[in-house]
Order: sequence, then C-alpha cells, then structure tokens
Amino acid sequence: MAAVEFRVRYALRSYLALTGDRIDEVLEQVGRQEGRALSGFERRAARIGWQLAAPLIWLFKRRRIGHCEFTVDERGLTRRSNRLGSSHLPWSRVRSVQCLPSGWLVHFDRDRIVGIPAGELDAAQRAALQACWPAALLGAPR
Repeated sequence: MAAVEFRVRYALRSYLALTGDRIDEVLEQVGRQEGRALSGFERRAARIGWQLAAPLIWLFKRRRIGHCEFTVDERGLTRRSNRLGSSHLPWSRVRSVQCLPSGWLVHFDRDRIVGIPAGELDAAQRAALQACWPAALLGAPR
C-alpha cells in the first residue's frame, strides 16, 4: 500500500457536513440508551441545538488543533498538527472507518474519533485514501 499524504484545514463548512451526516445515527443511539424512540420534537430540538452549538465547538477545536497533515499507510494513521504535535494511531487501535458522503470518521479505541473531510481533498487523494482503509474496518461495528 502506498502512503497517502494530505493536509486538512478543518473549515466550518466541512465540520458541519461531517457532523450533520452523523446526527441521525447519534440520535438513534440516544434513543436506544433511553430505551425508547425519540419523538419528532426531541429530534428537531436536538438538531437545532447542534446547529447552535456546532460553530462554537468547531471554533474551540480549530484553535486547539489548527491545520493537520495526515499520512495514511500500512502502519496506520499519523496526524501532525501545528498546535498538538504529531501522533501515530496504528490500525490495531482502529475499531472502524465510517464512510460518509462528506468524508470519513476513523473510530479508535476509547471513543476517540478523527474526522477527515472529503471536501478538503482532491479527487485523486479521495480515491487513494479510500483504497488505504483496511477492508475489515469499513463498516465494522463502532
């Protein structure tokens, strides 16, 4: 497997797209934890609340993380941030890779998630990255 390298700047638009693609799944999880389906009102209220909170959360994350450079290869995923330094996450710690219309969510142990927005990559980078994910991790339980 050839290494794929790319830079992500985490624009608000990309963050909203990644989280928006997943909100219905999160609301289903909340309903299961509650032992009942959430009402339409609860779902709408949660979406509105997220739309209000998401820009503030994004701003906090953007200031904390900054721009990131990624390398994805046979060993795993390495993220270098201009604010947090470098961290390597081996495939053995990855529980799943969730493919969304807006990008990928890499689920690691201890409920850590790294989001990679597709809109930040060109077509060749998206295709190369898609080919890098170990098949066993695509669609694996999170």
